[in-house]
Amino acid sequence: LTLSVLSPFRFAVCHPPRAWQPALLRRIGIDARSSLMANPFDVDADWIRSLDEVGSRELIARLCRAELRSQELSEVSTTWGGDSRAPDGGVDVRVTAAADPPNLSFLPGKDVAFQVKSEVFGPAKIAREMAPENVFRAALRELAEAGGTYIIASTRDSCSDSALADRRRSMTKCLEAHNVEDLSVEFFDSRRIADWVEQHPVVANWLRSRVGHPLTGWQTYGPWAYSEDDASRPYIVDEKVRVFTPDKDEGASVIEAITRLRHDLEARHPIRVVGLSGVGKTRLVQAVFDQRVQTSAVPPSTENVIYTDLADAPDPQPSVLINQLTRLGSDAVVVIDNCSQSAHARLAEIVRKAPCKLRLISIEYDIRDDLPEGTSCYRLDCASGDLIEKLLKARYPILSESDVNRIAECSDGNARVAFALAATAQGNGEFAALRDETLFQRLFEQKYSPNDELLRCAEIASLLYSFDAEDLGAESEIAL
Repeated sequence: LTLSVLSPFRFAVCHPPRAWQPALLRRIGIDARSSLMANPFDVDADWIRSLDEVGSRELIARLCRAELRSQELSEVSTTWGGDSRAPDGGVDVRVTAAADPPNLSFLPGKDVAFQVKSEVFGPAKIAREMAPENVFRAALRELAEAGGTYIIASTRDSCSDSALADRRRSMTKCLEAHNVEDLSVEFFDSRRIADWVEQHPVVANWLRSRVGHPLTGWQTYGPWAYSEDDASRPYIVDEKVRVFTPDKDEGASVIEAITRLRHDLEARHPIRVVGLSGVGKTRLVQAVFDQRVQTSAVPPSTENVIYTDLADAPDPQPSVLINQLTRLGSDAVVVIDNCSQSAHARLAEIVRKAPCKLRLISIEYDIRDDLPEGTSCYRLDCASGDLIEKLLKARYPILSESDVNRIAECSDGNARVAFALAATAQGNGEFAALRDETLFQRLFEQKYSPNDELLRCAEIASLLYSFDAEDLGAESEIAL
């Protein structure tokens, strides 16, 4: 760190020892933890240039949808996809919005078509792209009739100002040569695309993961829940009442709870999902974003969520990341697992004061009632035996019907316990004949060697959970 301003006579450059730096920075009004910390959503143009053709097209599509969401326009108007090798008529990503975005938007109109190239795309290639074999593309003529904009986005190009002008000039000449009017043209190189990504933190987070530079502990939408490995796995709805929603003493069905969760997100209410370990809290939050789970409320976009588990020691910390999201005006949903009550209170206050539409969901086993004002709390009870049996049958086909019934009985509605037992299966039909003591040994040891000392520690610790802690009378267990 170089701090020439610390020298009162300005005769030398001062290099203070690292241990002194935070104190010295505070003396001149700089917070070392925030002001000098790199923006976690800064994007290196080299990351853009490293994308292949498929990744480049997906990036532009995600950017278009994010741009529409930020302007409160429907992202459904973005179309893209198909085999990258198939003829595309000169258009890889198309936006047909209901209204014109603001002037400062990276989408320069409501009708925009992108041709995405993962190669250096100089002026000589442009005319052949817009008019192959000297025939102007029909899709571009239709776009001109709508008064739209055609953009070539080259993820491999890194253009100087003059090189960029040459490419734009080549596009304009092609229009003139084929008597095409009312079509605006633009060229995006890797730096321009990187600048666009930096406007949308959730897309930046996806890009980081795609190119191998992920933020430590922070994930895009995926199989967050314990024992999940595929986000496309369908959510099995428990038909029995097991979710207690805000302001209601009676439990609601899972579908009712998901509906209300989606409404609370839309209203920007901080949300807290609590319940014992293994009852399906994280899996429920996953389902909130799943469009296949149909309710009367529209699910939030899976592309607009950032997730972390505090057990994974995320870097940056949630407060730093959320503060950065608010500065960027993000409307993302931040999901924080294993989040303590105090941490939720701090983060909920930041989100509540944010001028943007940032939203927060925290998940934890803590079921205390002293929640911050404005937080909507959802408490999950244990799953039904029927649901546990369905989950076991879907994930452990080696188990017999009697095995499934026995494990479901022992798990008492706790999916994590059920999965841990099922994972010890070595053959078909082995659980039905096992005694409770043997099942417990399997659950405790799982795939590890027996450890008597650890078992004694667990037995002593478990005594705390066997007391009746509500009866405080003279004859109570607590008094004894």
